This record gives sequence, structure tokens and C-alpha cells, in this order.
Amino acid sequence: MKSALINIEQLHIHSVDPRTHSVAILHAFARKDSANAEAAPRFVKYASGAPVADDATSWDAVLDNTTGLMWCAEDQKVSNWASSEKACSDLRTSGFDDWRWPTIQERLSIVDYSRTEPAIDTALFRMSSSGWHWTSTRYAGSPSSYAWLVILLYGYANFNNQDYSGRVLACRRAAPASQ
Repeated sequence: MKSALINIEQLHIHSVDPRTHSVAILHAFARKDSANAEAAPRFVKYASGAPVADDATSWDAVLDNTTGLMWCAEDQKVSNWASSEKACSDLRTSGFDDWRWPTIQERLSIVDYSRTEPAIDTALFRMSSSGWHWTSTRYAGSPSSYAWLVILLYGYANFNNQDYSGRVLACRRAAPASQ
């Protein structure tokens, strides 16, 4: 039998062996607390630095409560891999100026594998195409010429020559990642 820890509000003991003090029958009633509470939504829309309703028609950023990253709601066209960093750091939206270029792991964290063309929740993110998003991660096999990207069509990663144009989706650290 697997043991588990629970929070107890009431404990009713029906019988105790006086020699061993072992409990013969007990009923425990678990207390409602944050562990049992309804979980917060994974993604929250933001407008001008504040959360807005799920059905809001105007928003400029999306907070991922799982990773603690906030994402710009719209991607940007860039002329090549190197221009992605400047495009992200120059971004001023939703009242924040600390936007940056995501790593491959960060960018893959918002891929929605239940969707295709694009493999991202379009109710949250307004993507202009199903092309690719550059990431800040260089390809180890040729770091001066190639870098990793996420292909929106089906949500997979690949590497490509850094000279190619593409798109980028900026992020920023908004909160610690949830456990």
C-alpha cells in the first residue's frame, strides 16, 4: 500500500487497541486548501500591463502561468537571425520594456500539439503566418552560421542558415515558473 500525506480537518477514531494504541477504524475528512482548489488558467491575456478577460478582443501580451514567461501576442517579421535580438529588445508593449529573444526551449513551451497550421492557440497569439520563429539558440554543429527555429506549421524545431528572413515572438520573465 502506498502512503500519502493529507491535510486533515477532522479525524474520528472509532476503536483503539489499549495495548498497541493502533487505530482499528478511522474516518478522515480532508480540508479544502490551495492543493485542492481549482487551478489558475495556464494562459492569461494582458492589455496595457494588466490582465483582461479571456474573451477580450484587445490584448497585447499573454502570460504563461506555467513558465512565468510573458509573450508578446503578435510576432514580428525580421530580415535575418541577428536582427531578431534587436527586434525583441526594442519592443515596447503592454507597459513593459524588458522584452527579449526566447531560447528554443522557451519557444517550444507554447507550441500547442493539438493544433496545426499554426500549432499555437490563435485565440491567444496572433500569428501572421505559419512560417518559422527564430530563437536565440545557436546550432551547435555550426554556431556561426546556423540557429534553431520553431516551425509554426506543425510545431517542430529545426535549424536554418542565420541569413534567412523569418519571424520572432518576444518574451519576458514576468514571474517565477510554477512548480
